[in-house]
Amino acid sequence: MLKVTEMDLATARSHVQQFQEISQANESALATLNATHDEYKASTEAQIARLEVRVQIARLDVSLININSVRS
Repeated sequence: MLKVTEMDLATARSHVQQFQEISQANESALATLNATHDEYKASTEAQIARLEVRVQIARLDVSLININSVRS
């Protein structure tokens, strides 16, 4: 009975070690994923800002064209 209990304990300790390794790998993967997401978000927000400026410029161009065509 003692031998079986000792074997069960050894198996349980092995499982603990495996779960810790899995947890560490998952935490590392999550950190990488979060960093990638942050980079993507910053890049996308910068692109949106650039495109919004281009839209404003295009609207001003259209307004100027309309004003000039009315004056002509």
